[in-house]
Amino acid sequence: MHYISELITEITYAMKKSCAVFGGIAYYAGGDNIICFLPYSNLEAFLKSASFDNAKIGIGIAESPRAALKLAAQALDLIRSGKCSGSVCVLREE
Repeated sequence: MHYISELITEITYAMKKSCAVFGGIAYYAGGDNIICFLPYSNLEAFLKSASFDNAKIGIGIAESPRAALKLAAQALDLIRSGKCSGSVCVLREE
């Protein structure tokens, strides 16, 4: 169990560093979920620079953080169900 805790800490720290480079903030939300808030203008550069081996990435784009989180969770559900191809799915607020 200790190994898993250390691994989560290492991954979270790496994500925090990656997000900070692009003007964002990240935090561990429990389970296998790490959330990163960043300016929309830096999203493409962030995705190109980071390595997300074996990760599913749900991205929500919205005016409020709450709406963005909801969309990101829905995007992850679409990846898991096979309705969004690949390991990255982006949903935007209408």
